Amino acid sequence: MPFAQKNLSILASLAFFLVFTSALFAQDGTIYPLEAPAEPNAILLGTGGVENQPAPETWFRQWGDPMARNISTATLTPFLPEPGKANGTAVIVAPGGGFSWLSMGNEGWEVAEALAKQGIAAFVLKYRLNPTAPSLDEFTAWMNRPRTAPAPTSGESTGTAAPRPPQRNLSNQLEDAEAAYALIVNRATEWGVDTNRIGMIGFSAGAGLTLHATLHSKTMKLAFIGPIYGGMGPVEVPENPHPCLM
Repeated sequence: MPFAQKNLSILASLAFFLVFTSALFAQDGTIYPLEAPAEPNAILLGTGGVENQPAPETWFRQWGDPMARNISTATLTPFLPEPGKANGTAVIVAPGGGFSWLSMGNEGWEVAEALAKQGIAAFVLKYRLNPTAPSLDEFTAWMNRPRTAPAPTSGESTGTAAPRPPQRNLSNQLEDAEAAYALIVNRATEWGVDTNRIGMIGFSAGAGLTLHATLHSKTMKLAFIGPIYGGMGPVEVPENPHPCLM
């Protein structure tokens, strides 16, 4: 089996496992304050800050998972296989959270740990986010606000492809992803990475970033991608596209 197919098969099994276990253990949607955990292996990417950021990075817990918001400093945390187990493949892992928070546990560290056990070097990308309210109470109220479904577009009523809505400005996030990729390439020998076998997997908003990097980065040469439960919309498929698990 070609390495890309094998890695995508691993990612598919991992995605199913994560969704299944999340359904079992995610019992409480209440937002609780959380002291920022130690991240001793996090490497600063040096990509700058966030304009008009009203508050420092803070953490909370929801559904049992640690989550971070108001991230202004991007980092990359390696999760490397045990000596002798590495197969040369590397994966950048991008957690989700609507670009307003990051689900660092179930969509970041736990994913990376599972990949490392399969011999895959995994790197959790903590990318910069859109600013949110300074206080946790204000943020909780914003998270719990009523939401209405968008009105159907003319394309949906006629059965034709609907025009894609205006997209977010992901320049900060793309810069962070490109810096992560460059760091892995620069330290590939040290980390036992084959630079022809670097892929990216993302969840929710992280899936959007994965696809955005695939379509728009001028510097990332990803070998495969796994956008997991991200938003869907029409895209211009590039020539010779990456193997993709969606």
